[in-house]
Amino acid sequence: MFQTITGQDDAVVQLARALERPVNTYVFFGSRGTYVEEAARIFASRLVDPTGFIDDRVSKSHYADVIEFEPMGVSFRVKEDVRESMLGEFRKSPIEGSKKVLIVHDAHLLREDSANTLLKSLEEPPDNFFWILIAPSQDSLLATIRSRCYSIQFSRLTPQVIEQKLVEEGIEAARAHDVSLSCSGRLDRARNLSSSFAPLRTCAKDVVESMSKPASFAAVSARKIVETFDEISSDVIAKNKLEMESIKKDMKDSGYSDKIAQSIVASAKVRIEAREKRLRHELLYEFLDALHVSFASRALSLSSGAGGKDTAQAVVAGDVINEYRKRLLFNPSELLFLESMLASISLREIHVNS
Repeated sequence: MFQTITGQDDAVVQLARALERPVNTYVFFGSRGTYVEEAARIFASRLVDPTGFIDDRVSKSHYADVIEFEPMGVSFRVKEDVRESMLGEFRKSPIEGSKKVLIVHDAHLLREDSANTLLKSLEEPPDNFFWILIAPSQDSLLATIRSRCYSIQFSRLTPQVIEQKLVEEGIEAARAHDVSLSCSGRLDRARNLSSSFAPLRTCAKDVVESMSKPASFAAVSARKIVETFDEISSDVIAKNKLEMESIKKDMKDSGYSDKIAQSIVASAKVRIEAREKRLRHELLYEFLDALHVSFASRALSLSSGAGGKDTAQAVVAGDVINEYRKRLLFNPSELLFLESMLASISLREIHVNS
């Protein structure tokens, strides 16, 4: 049943054993892009129906009694995300079968107030209700939640697993190899870097080469970066729109009752909106990495071999980028964030040169 979950042999063994004696609350520890999301859906399907009859529907999020939640911002909001959305669904009975599974992505973004609101539901769910929380690591999840869940661990994927998958999906072999070494063991990130996110590298290189331009460079460069984000996002949003239209058509032609079809469409809409919000955050993170690499590459290409100002400038830029990366926890305005960071790098470079 877990044949599609490659590179996670230990986790697959744990999943199979867990299904032999199910409990009601689980936490899957693993970063996005390590097959943890796919495994959660298969696992949820088998909790609801051990025969595997609904596996395909659950994998496509077309089953009304397996519902997924994602934060709409940098953390789950107590009122909208937890009380109204999660607990709202928790109070409803299953509508297709006799069991219901609630999957919470990015559970580490449940802050203390949100977590406390969920605790009783996690501790004492009805026998026919199951929770599956997903978090990147044990340390990232509040201990009050972690202690109430049966845990299953997913590891980072090896470069070999990622490279093979990318080649199977049509990515040129050399590109697949390079990306597999720089994607932090995440297949989702590898896919982005080898396709839709590729313009970020060019954009970062252009910004670094413009660093010696007039003082207005920070504002001009920030606008160009946001424009690049917009171009990438527009392609993704267009694909999401087609996906939403496809889901609506599938539901119309499915023969499901209006209640079931409406529930599936509503859940898909919320999930896609959360995905689009997360995209902008991922673009910022990836651009910072690309910018860091571009500064280091410039220093390497200009250096005479003895280090000097070029290396010092790269170090300064790296320090500023790392400082600003921490600020992404607070969901800043993209344009202001980028302008401020670039101006700070420029000012510190002037200090190094003086």
